[in-house]
Amino acid sequence: MALKLFEKGLKHLWNKEYKQAKETFEKVLKKTDNIQIASRCKAYIKICSEKISSNKKNSIIENDYGFVSFLLNRGEYNEAKKILQDLINKTKTNELLETYTFLLAISEAGTNNVQTAKEHLQKAIELNPKNLYFAMKDPILKPIAESLKR
Repeated sequence: MALKLFEKGLKHLWNKEYKQAKETFEKVLKKTDNIQIASRCKAYIKICSEKISSNKKNSIIENDYGFVSFLLNRGEYNEAKKILQDLINKTKTNELLETYTFLLAISEAGTNNVQTAKEHLQKAIELNPKNLYFAMKDPILKPIAESLKR
């Protein structure tokens, strides 16, 4: 019985159904006396927990980025700035920091705060030099990016 349930958990894990896999492995743990199966279940439960947590974080990041992009596309630069400042203060990774800083430069440029936009763009470029290329392709940032090239 526990072995069939264990196999079911492996199928869920294989299909990246981490929540179902975790629940299944937890059921196996309660039903088995086999030390090897129990040990593997504990390892798989840990993996599933990490994947579930990671997926939540990625979802939050995608939602923040998507919402800010939505605001920028609508021209709601001041609202986007508030959110981006908060995200920047909470961000711990350079990849996110450079993305949010680049978007903040767009927000500042959209409200004609050219000097502040330039400062944020410079920082975004320091964090990732490819941002200069992206800024040259952005109609709002292009004049500011050109001034940085001089």
